[in-house]
Amino acid sequence: MAIANLKIDAARAAAEESAAQTPGEAMAVEMDVTDEDTVNAGMQKVADTYGRFDVLISNAGMQILRKAEGFPSGEWKKLLSIHLGGAFLASKAVIPHMKAQGGGAILFMRSVHSKETSALKAPYVTASSASPASSPRKAAGTASAPT
Repeated sequence: MAIANLKIDAARAAAEESAAQTPGEAMAVEMDVTDEDTVNAGMQKVADTYGRFDVLISNAGMQILRKAEGFPSGEWKKLLSIHLGGAFLASKAVIPHMKAQGGGAILFMRSVHSKETSALKAPYVTASSASPASSPRKAAGTASAPT
């Protein structure tokens, strides 16, 4: 198992906690899901360590509490880049590995808060609701064996 986080110390703490509670090992990977180079480097580190990707759980997100009418467009772009861009870049990085190994699974997660709106959560709910996790579906052929 690999746990990626923007902050390597947080990734290490989560990996250590996971390794203490479950069988097997867990590695920490520093990754900024808004930057394709760091996503690719992090995923390659996982591939080099474990040799395969059985499951990708895409769970990157952040919440900024502010009313929509006062929400800076830069912060909006940041939310979209993390919620949508992160899911895309992580998937893009692992799909070739999954195809080469004959398959795998990609799971998109979002917070329960993405279904609850309030005056301060509207931008977060919108960004999170636009993510691939917003409705259950199977992406046909995404991680199928090559034909």
